[in-house]
Parts: sequence; C-alpha cells; structure tokens
Amino acid sequence: MKSSRSLPTFEQLRDTSKSQSPYLSRSSWRLLMLLAVWYGSSVFQNIWGKSVLKKLPMPKTLAMAQFATINVILPLLMSVWNKRRRNFDSRTYQTALIPLSCLKLLASVATFTTLLKVPVSYAHTVKALMPLCSLTLSRIILHEHHSWQLLFTLIPIVAGVVVSSATELEFNLPGLTAALTSTFLLSSQTIFSKKAMLSVDHLNLLLITSQICMTLFAPYWLWTEGWALVFGSTLQELRLSHIDFHHVLLQMLGASIFNAVQTLAAFTFLSVVPPVTYSIANVTKRVAIIGFSIVYFGQSPTIANVAGMGITFFGVGLYQYVKIKESEEKKKTALPTTKARKSSVGKAEWIL
Repeated sequence: MKSSRSLPTFEQLRDTSKSQSPYLSRSSWRLLMLLAVWYGSSVFQNIWGKSVLKKLPMPKTLAMAQFATINVILPLLMSVWNKRRRNFDSRTYQTALIPLSCLKLLASVATFTTLLKVPVSYAHTVKALMPLCSLTLSRIILHEHHSWQLLFTLIPIVAGVVVSSATELEFNLPGLTAALTSTFLLSSQTIFSKKAMLSVDHLNLLLITSQICMTLFAPYWLWTEGWALVFGSTLQELRLSHIDFHHVLLQMLGASIFNAVQTLAAFTFLSVVPPVTYSIANVTKRVAIIGFSIVYFGQSPTIANVAGMGITFFGVGLYQYVKIKESEEKKKTALPTTKARKSSVGKAEWIL
C-alpha cells in the first residue's frame, strides 16, 4: 500500500497543472516549489563548481564527477517514480542517442572549461547568445525560415555580449572561446533532441545519454587528469598549497549533486509546462545565477559591464516575446493534427 506522502508522478503533476482556478492550487504550489528547487540547485551548482575549479583546476574531473553522480541518483529516483529503463534498437542509438551523448559530453567539458577561465556571471552572459546559435543551426540543419522581427531581436543580444566582453575585468580569449563553444554545442544539442524526444521519454533520454557520456569519457579523463589525481602528484601539490583536499572533494560532491537535482528539476518542470514557459523560466534562471555569483564571489562589475548584461537579457526577453507571438499566430492557422505534431517537437526543442 502506497504512503499518502509519496512523491507525485509526472502524469499527476501534468494533469493537475491544467487547473484554471484563480487561486494558487496545490499543484501550482508544487510547480513553484519545483521552480525554486531548479533555481536554487542551479545557483549552487555554478557557485560550488567555480569554487572547486579555483582550487583544483581540473574541469574534466568535475565533468566526470557529475556524470557519475547523475548515474547513481537518477536510477534511484526512477525506481521511486516507478519508471523503467527502456531498451532501444541499434538504429535509435546510432541516429539519436549516441550523437546526442557526444554533444552533451563536449558541451559539459566546454562549460567547465569556461568556468575555469572566466567568472560565472560572464559565462552566463555569453550563453545568452544561444538564440543566435539556435536560429543559425535550425536554418542550416532544418532549413527553417525566420521572420525579420525575430532576427532583429538578435541585435541587442549580440551588442550586449560585445559590451560585456569589452568591459569584463577578468576577460581572456580562451574563456570567451570556451563559452562560445559551449553555447554552440548546447544549441546543437537542442536541435538533435527534437528527433530523440519523439521516440524517447525525457527520463530515459537523460539516463541513457549520461551513461553513454560516462562510458566514453572515462578513459579520456583517466588519461588526462584522473591518473595524476589518483596516483600522481596532484594531492601532494594541493597539500603544499595549503588546500584541504577533503573540503574540495565535498564541494565537488555537492556541485555534482546539485547538478543532478537541477537537471531533473528542469526536465520535470518542462514535462508539465509549455515549452515557451520553460524557456522564459530558463532565462530568468540565468539572471539569478549571475546575481548570486556576483554577490558570492564579491565581484565589482563596472557600470558598462552591468549595462552589457542588461542589454543582453533585454534582447533575450524581446526574442521570447516575438517567439510567443509567432507561436500564437501559428496555432490560429494550423490544423489540429499539425498542432499536435508541433507540440511534441516544440517540447523536444527545449529539453536539453
């Protein structure tokens, strides 16, 4: 017999989230709590990840720790939610799961390399260029056409990133290159997820891609950083620098757990709200990460730097506004079967 305090299933959250009550229902409070967990875990994951990299400049080790952690936590939660791991044919692996895993792997390494080189606030400002990358890739890969209004919104986004880069006190070219690479890979990951989400549910997609990433990455990590960390002189160097390795290890574990929590929260939130709602929440999350990281690390950004961030996120907000308007126009003219198909594809677009 199930306990009355058991966690709600994805189906229950999805059904109850459609309530039209003018007051906050129990399901609405659950969504707000889920949003708070997503934002909070994202903030702590970025702050603790940056703290670890300041003491232990090994981005591949941090990426490996996060792959390992999510491969432990996710199966446990899937058993609680009574979700089984599905088996897929070789064609699904070759055309969807393996390519998506490779993009996820490269994006993770590029992300942590970015955190190693530049402040968290600047890294997430550059990541606001994702709409530019998404529109470019969708035009090249999917041959999609975009309105001039949508393209116009890219101007303040690019201008804001340029201003932030020019006024960033800790700017360096390798950090900018890693941030741009990370943004491009995450955008590519979004495009490829469209196809994968049509045949794979979001939990199995996250589990399988994480397992593939860890399997592919383990030998490379061991060769580049792992051997020196476990059997080499890295620990001795940390002691000579008066750095407490156990404290670093705890921070790495904490960052990895928060990464798993924020990923699961993001996937769950997406499964119960429209894609546009998710995308707006994601933009707001970046603003929260930037704000908390500036306070935590005691940064003193210049007025021009803050203005650049503001211009960037103004452009992102304008981009989301135009996307919403265009989506509403398409819904008015689309046939029911077409709308159902676009809904499933749209959800896939924002999943990763």
